[in-house]
Amino acid sequence: IPPLDGSRVLYGILPDRYAYAYSRFEPYGVFFLFALFIFGGGIFKYLLVPLSYLSVMLSGYNYGTLWGIISALLK
Repeated sequence: IPPLDGSRVLYGILPDRYAYAYSRFEPYGVFFLFALFIFGGGIFKYLLVPLSYLSVMLSGYNYGTLWGIISALLK
């Protein structure tokens, strides 16, 4: 999603035709993120769980306390 860091990486590796179409979406990315936070709160349960496990596996850091807070907020 364009306001996030990975959007520029994606833009750089897309073929020109798709990169142009993707760049037209960029001004609306912030609004899309706000809509996800406001109306799609339930979807974050399914996104944060795998991402948190992946970050623990890659970093080796124990996120037990942070994960407890996040899971309590998502209930």
